[in-house]
Amino acid sequence: MSINNLATLFGWYQTWGLGVIKVVTTGGAGATVYATSTAGSVDAAVVAGDIVYGATFASAIGTPSAGLATVALENPYCGDTDNA
Repeated sequence: MSINNLATLFGWYQTWGLGVIKVVTTGGAGATVYATSTAGSVDAAVVAGDIVYGATFASAIGTPSAGLATVALENPYCGDTDNA
């Protein structure tokens, strides 16, 4: 994800429902979503301070296609909490 500078960019953001997201290596239905150091990707591997609250994996990695997974979103946001 990135900041949308409305002066120069236009885009849509999904904040609720089932969405498709790029996953680095791990993820499975019911797993917690974490931010990663790979731009634009998430993972289920625990990263202290990088949990994405309001997002849960709804499928395994590879569904709907390679490198992607379905996530259930409920107004997600990143929290800076030591959850390791």
